[in-house]
Amino acid sequence: GITKATLEGNVYYFEGSSGSVYECHKDIYGTNFYGGSVLSGLIEKVEKSGGMMEILAEETNWLEIDYA
Repeated sequence: GITKATLEGNVYYFEGSSGSVYECHKDIYGTNFYGGSVLSGLIEKVEKSGGMMEILAEETNWLEIDYA
């Protein structure tokens, strides 16, 4: 999961619990075909295990989320 989000210029940096850092341009929201396929598979696995996954709205303020 994501543990922290920061914004530098026009790029959000999302730090993951594994140590990975994901860069996302703040004016682009969505995914490409491959990313969408990976996301669909992940959602399916979560639902099969009885969990829930939510896609947050484009208007979400990523810096105000409590990632703890």
